[in-house]
Parts: sequence; C-alpha cells; structure tokens
Amino acid sequence: VILGQGLVGSLMLQVAKHNGKGRIVAIDAVASRCALAEEFGADVVVNAAQEDPVNALRKLTKGAGADIVVYAVGGPAGISVFDQGLDMLAVGGLLHLIGLYEDAPLPLSSGKIQRRKILGGYYGQSIGSGTAFRAMKLLQADVIQTERMTTHRFSFAEAAQALTCSTIIWVRRWGCCWIGSNEQHPQRPPGFNMR
Repeated sequence: VILGQGLVGSLMLQVAKHNGKGRIVAIDAVASRCALAEEFGADVVVNAAQEDPVNALRKLTKGAGADIVVYAVGGPAGISVFDQGLDMLAVGGLLHLIGLYEDAPLPLSSGKIQRRKILGGYYGQSIGSGTAFRAMKLLQADVIQTERMTTHRFSFAEAAQALTCSTIIWVRRWGCCWIGSNEQHPQRPPGFNMR
C-alpha cells in the first residue's frame, strides 16, 4: 500500500511497479492523483475522498491487512493518514514513514503497534552512491515518468505566475516551503503567515 500519490508516493509507486513484487494499492484523496496512479500501473487505486481506505484495504486482503504500508502523505492530513496506515497493517507488517507531516506528535496506540514494525525515513546512516546510481538508471530507462508527473513549466522570470498557479502550504521550522496545487489544498493551514 502506498498512502499518498503526490510526488513522493508517485515515485514510490513507479519504483515498486518496476521491482515487480506484490500487489500495489495506491491511495489518495485527489481524483487527478488517483487517475495518475492508475496510469502508472497501480493494481488497485482507492480514492479516499469516496470510500474509507481502511475498509477498502481490509476487503482487498480479506481482513488480513497489508504487509507493507508506505506513508508518503505529509502536511496537515498526515497525522490522520498515519493512523489509517497503522489500521491497514497486517500482524508483522511494516509501516515505512517517508512523508513529512506538520510538526506534531503521531498517534501511537499500543494496541495498533504491537507485533508491527515502524521505520522512519531512510534505513542506514546515509543514502549511498549506489542508491543514487540506481535512481539515475531508472530515470535514464524512462521507468520513472517524470514528464507525465510535470504539470507546468515556468522560467525564473515567471516565478510570480508560478505561485499564482499554486498555493504555498507552509513555511515552518526548517525555513522551507512546499508548493501544491489549489485542488490538493484549497485552504491555507491555521497559523500560516506569508513572508
């Protein structure tokens, strides 16, 4: 299961599909992202805006749950989606946290995490050159469909126009920003300050 089909989730889907192991279930609440996940080869796509993703996954697995759930959501919705990810896990399953959520504690109910694994970020001390080399090979072979993932192109001189096409979601603790389409996040989160 890949929760979230933004940039990171879409990349994870394409790599997982290329690796060819298991059934890939893509979940998102944005219709255009669901359509793209289907186009990229997800075996099952669940639109979380139309049906409960936990129930949908439980039906697909006949109640067993998923062996691996990749959390690639981030932003304000991330906390509730993390909890859904825990609910989707099979006994002995792994929840791999790739997405970054808004700086808040994650719910770790002891009943949900027993006999399950949670891996935060990347395993190991660093991302080695071997990983970068494999990523470049996938890009070179057009396994990763970057052109299909690109919706707009702007020159540096058109930066102001680019920002009207998108919504800056947050500038927080790390001094960085995330830009997403208005379809994904039509409202600014509480406490948002444009500087």
